[in-house]
Amino acid sequence: MKVRIVLLCAIVMSMSSASAQTLSGKLVGRLMPPDGRDCVFFELQGVGTADPSVPGGESWIAVPRSQTGFKEIYALLLTAKAMQMPITVVTTGAPAPSPCNGFVGLTQIYSSE
Repeated sequence: MKVRIVLLCAIVMSMSSASAQTLSGKLVGRLMPPDGRDCVFFELQGVGTADPSVPGGESWIAVPRSQTGFKEIYALLLTAKAMQMPITVVTTGAPAPSPCNGFVGLTQIYSSE
């Protein structure tokens, strides 16, 4: 029984990470600060669909203010946009949590240089 539970957990974990997308060496396109929703939204240049596993085929990636490191992520996005610095984004493979209206979520973001 214990082996089955461990195996099931391993399968579920591999499924969730398999659907995530890594978008490497991309420039920040449009960047939208929080509006009525408490999220920052951004696009990456040359990326039509940020994560095909998220329904809707959105190019927008959302970062809710409640996400750990929100201020640092927003600062990195602003810096990358202003300096035309390539970044790497790893999506969650799922929509961002409310109130970001189901746009693609992210797990990691960092400078590609």
